[in-house]
Amino acid sequence: MAFGLNERGTIAPYDALKKATEGLNHQYQAHHIVEDKILEHLRYPSDQCPAVVLTAKQHTEITAALNKVIPKGKYDAPRYDDMTERQILRAYQIVYKDHPEWLAVVEPYFK
Repeated sequence: MAFGLNERGTIAPYDALKKATEGLNHQYQAHHIVEDKILEHLRYPSDQCPAVVLTAKQHTEITAALNKVIPKGKYDAPRYDDMTERQILRAYQIVYKDHPEWLAVVEPYFK
């Protein structure tokens, strides 16, 4: 099931995709299109926010790319607190440049 969701690039609420990937030994994972830490910063509940299913490798790569443009600071605390919403959006535009369907979901959070 999760493989089909991954192949189609299905965007759905995080909690539904998390449930769909349970029992798959973490081979497929639900990925918040807007990272959980950013949603918390913006005061959005994360369970109903848009997500996609990624392979474990894809999830690691996307997270690493986001962490390069939204780096962690002292004690691994995210530094996005020092960034404007426009800067955070720009970071997503850089990392998600090959995923316009994800950017369409991200942009309303920053307008």
